[in-house]
Amino acid sequence: MKTCKTNLTSCKTGAIPITRILPLFSIIMATMLLILTGCEGLESDLNVDSSKVSTENSSNPMTNLEESRPVSEKCLTIGQEITDRNNVYEAAFIAKDVDLMYNYLWTPTYFQLGHYYDADRDKLLEEITQLFTVREGGLYSLDLESYDRFVHDNVVYDIGAYDNTGVASGVEFAIKGYYLMRWEKGSDGIWRVDRVVAGDREPEVEISRTTDSGPVLCQKKRGNLESKDETSKEITKRQEAYLEALISSNAYNAYKFYTKDFRNVSPGLEVDRDGLDEYYRQLFATGEIVSYNINLYDRFVHGNVVYDMGKSELTTVINGVQSMIRYNYAVRWEKGHDGEWRIDRILNTPPVN
Repeated sequence: MKTCKTNLTSCKTGAIPITRILPLFSIIMATMLLILTGCEGLESDLNVDSSKVSTENSSNPMTNLEESRPVSEKCLTIGQEITDRNNVYEAAFIAKDVDLMYNYLWTPTYFQLGHYYDADRDKLLEEITQLFTVREGGLYSLDLESYDRFVHDNVVYDIGAYDNTGVASGVEFAIKGYYLMRWEKGSDGIWRVDRVVAGDREPEVEISRTTDSGPVLCQKKRGNLESKDETSKEITKRQEAYLEALISSNAYNAYKFYTKDFRNVSPGLEVDRDGLDEYYRQLFATGEIVSYNINLYDRFVHGNVVYDMGKSELTTVINGVQSMIRYNYAVRWEKGHDGEWRIDRILNTPPVN
């Protein structure tokens, strides 16, 4: 697993930073985390159909990059390829074909941040084999809904929700969750899962139970872009500033860090930037965020778009009551036309218990 291990900690004066939670492992829920992930490269030739060109105004520096960019046939094709691979993934699991999973569905660098265990490819194989044999378990069905699908040539990031049903140790289960899948296309032309961030969503939140491709958006190089190291430093600096806005209970400043079409996907908090702003304003009216600790596991730079994956812990005090919240997270950063990096997507899911 590629590790950045950047540790960003923000806290109010006198507050004690939270230490990072250690992963635990659970066999019975292995199925939940098998459906997700993807890796790196940039779309260089969109081959755009002029009939699909957007007329949206792109002069606003807060405008999301994709709003002024049409969807190419190439992107649509890749989107369908990912949908087809999702179907292969489900079929392999139902058929209990561990060889197909290990060799043709996971990259050698595969890693997942899950809410029952964190695992690389070998650890996941061990857990699944035990589920199939010792626990006599398996998956019955999978319903997948893609919220956003971002294509970077031979890398695809898919964010969405899923339901699945199955059995383990004679006990049937039904799971509802969120996911980020990072797909990578190998030199052999096969798409494989490279990273997963996954965890529970609230039971009452329903998905549309479709297997269509979902939104398909491409990224294209624009102008002279700085090196990946320079980009990473910029993102780290912006993240520190964003955390400082939250720690100082400044909802107005935090709002400036979101793109126009920002979306937050968390249990009980699927909102746009105005919805998240309202959430923080209500929180700051009765309490505060005392400390915020971030452990970055992976950072993937695609020119003017960056994806972060890791674990976060924050302490809040509301109406005099202190509580701690832990998440596995994925954040999509986007560089606007004004040169500022802003948060475009946030995915938060419960970590290992």
